[in-house]
Amino acid sequence: MKKYLKILTVVFLTLVFLNSAVAENKVRAYTCLTGGTTGCLDKLSVSAYTDGDISLVVGPNNNSYTYVFVAAATDAESSPWYIRPDDYSSAGVNYLIGTAKMETVVDSTATTYNVNVIQARVGTVFWNTYAGTKTFVMPAAEANMAVCIRNSQGVSQILRADTDGTDYIVKPDGSRTTAAGDYYGATASASNQLCLATGDSTDWYVTSEVGTWSEE
Repeated sequence: MKKYLKILTVVFLTLVFLNSAVAENKVRAYTCLTGGTTGCLDKLSVSAYTDGDISLVVGPNNNSYTYVFVAAATDAESSPWYIRPDDYSSAGVNYLIGTAKMETVVDSTATTYNVNVIQARVGTVFWNTYAGTKTFVMPAAEANMAVCIRNSQGVSQILRADTDGTDYIVKPDGSRTTAAGDYYGATASASNQLCLATGDSTDWYVTSEVGTWSEE
């Protein structure tokens, strides 16, 4: 009898442990980002996700993408940076956290482009085709961000980099801009190019530049 009680006790404790254990996050694979069809990241229902689930999307735009599901997120969909499930109602967004190759964005729509935090985290190259002065505004700095901006072929315009108002730009000579939020700009030229990277939550470091750049 004691033998059976021991066995039952072990079974009971095992079931209690299993029921109380934290469920592991799932990793899923897809072949397309949006479209709502089989194989696309946005097809899976919000209810099927657990906060922190990982999704791998292989193939779109000759690139591969890694996402984390943030259950409380409400960011508007903006592929490939933020992907909402098609049955999104109030919360739950897939955040891009990594790519096999740097993303590129060609923009001609406005005098100012606000780089979002995901674009800076994964590393993005921005090509300007706007026929006028173009300012790229960086998000709040955090370690391991990277952004490059340049004029597209045949576009000879003034380019400017700006911070969110609290961060500094560290120039090639090692000096900071005079005040947080100051512009770093180039005179009009088709060759204008600037790359910035961060190592902390305060400074955007100039890692390379082409053209005539100065603080404004």
